[in-house]
Amino acid sequence: MGLNSYRIGLIIRIVGLLIVMLTFSFLVTQSNWFFSSIIIGLTLIILVIEFFRYSFRYKNDIENLIQSFEENNYQSNIRVTKHRSKYKEVEKAFERIQNVVQKVRLEREVQFNFLKILIENVPSGIITLNSENKILNVNQSAKTILSISDSFQWSTLENRYPLFANQIKSNNPVNNELINLNESKDTIQLSYSISTIKLQNDLIKIISFQNIKTVLDQSEMQAWNNLIRTMTHEIMNSVTPIISLAESGLQILSNDRNSENPLKFTEKNLDHLNKSFSSIYNKSLWLKEFVENYRKLIRIPQPTLKDINLADIINSCVQNFSEIFKKENIEVKNNLNNVIANIDPNLIEQVINNILKNSIDALKKRSNKRIEIIIEENNNRPLIKFIDNGEGIKPENCSKIFIPFFTTKETGSGIGLSLSRQIMRLHEGTLTFESNPGVKTVFTLQFA
Repeated sequence: MGLNSYRIGLIIRIVGLLIVMLTFSFLVTQSNWFFSSIIIGLTLIILVIEFFRYSFRYKNDIENLIQSFEENNYQSNIRVTKHRSKYKEVEKAFERIQNVVQKVRLEREVQFNFLKILIENVPSGIITLNSENKILNVNQSAKTILSISDSFQWSTLENRYPLFANQIKSNNPVNNELINLNESKDTIQLSYSISTIKLQNDLIKIISFQNIKTVLDQSEMQAWNNLIRTMTHEIMNSVTPIISLAESGLQILSNDRNSENPLKFTEKNLDHLNKSFSSIYNKSLWLKEFVENYRKLIRIPQPTLKDINLADIINSCVQNFSEIFKKENIEVKNNLNNVIANIDPNLIEQVINNILKNSIDALKKRSNKRIEIIIEENNNRPLIKFIDNGEGIKPENCSKIFIPFFTTKETGSGIGLSLSRQIMRLHEGTLTFESNPGVKTVFTLQFA
C-alpha cells in the first residue's frame, strides 16, 4: 500500500522503454531517418540508465536497514536517506519494517532478561554447557552450593569435584540422582538432574542440583523441635497435677501435725489423701510408660534381612486380628500376589500390626466397615497397600501423624506410625499415606 507511487513510476518507465525500443527498431530499418535513429538510440540509453537508477534508488537504504538490524541499531533517521516528498511512502515502509523488528527484538530481550533474573534467583544451582563443555551460564545458587568464584571454569569443576564432572561428561540423562562431594571437612550431598536440548545446531547441557544435606539438616532440626515440644507438653501435663496433689497432701499432713490430736485424720482428709496418692501413682505409671515408649523409638534394632513372601506375613497378621475383625464386623478383602521382599519379618509385622490397629480404630464409628490389602510390584519394587473406608485423617493433622507422641486417640501413645516409618527407613523403604476423610485412607509400604 505504501509503495503505490513507486510501482506506478516503475510501470511508466517500463512502458516508456518499450515504446522507445519499438521506435528505435523501426527507425533503424529506415535509411532516411539516420539522425533520428541516433537521437532515439541516445534516448533509449538514457531511459535504460534512468530505469536502473530508479530501480536501485533504495539499494543503499535497504543495505543500511539490514546493517542496522545486524548491529541492533534502530535509529531510522541515521540509516535511512531522506527522499523527496513523492518517495515518502517508501521511506515510511522502511520505518515500519524497522519498528516491527525493533518491537520483536525488544520483546525477546525483555523475556531473556526475565528468564535470566528468574534463573539467578531460584534456590537450585543451575549450570549450562555447550557440546565442548564450555560453561555458558552459572547462577548464584550454583556458586554458593559449590563454593566457586565468579570466574568459574570447567577446569575448576574437574579439579575440585572430579566425580561430579565425570557424571556430567558421561552425556547420560540423569533424573534426581544423589552424589556426595567432599570439600575439606564438609560433605556436600547433591540431588542433581542432567538434561540436554538442541539449540541452534548445538547440544546444550543443563545441570540442576541442590544441596539436600542442608535441607535434611533443617528438616532434622524441625523434627527435633516438634519432638521436644510434644514431649514437653506431655510431661508438663502429668507433672503439674502431680505437684499439685503432692502439695495438697503435704498441706493436710502439716495441718494435722499442728492440731491438738495429731495423726487422727478425718474421713474427708483420708479420702482426699487416697485420691491424691492414687492420682500420683497413675500419673507416675503413665510417665514410666511414656519414657519406655521413647526408648522404643530410639532403640530400634537393626533389621535381620531375609527373603520373605509378603503374602505369608499379611496372612499371619490378619489371622492375629481375626477375632477383632469378627467382633467389629469388619470385612477384610485380600489381593495378595506372591511377591518376595528382602526384609526383617518381625519388624515388618510390627509395622503391619500398627497400620491394622489404626484402621480398626478409624472404622469404629462407621457402617459397612471394610479393609482391603493389596500386594503388588511397582518398578520391580515390592509394595503393600492398606485401604480402609474409615473416618480418615483431617487435613490439619496430615503433617503431624509421623511426629513422635502426636495422637488424636484418647488412649494412644503416638509412637506407632513414627516407629513404623523408622522401621521402613531401616529397610531403605518408605511409608506414605493418602487420605480422603469419610471416603478412604491408603497407607503404602514400598520396599527397596
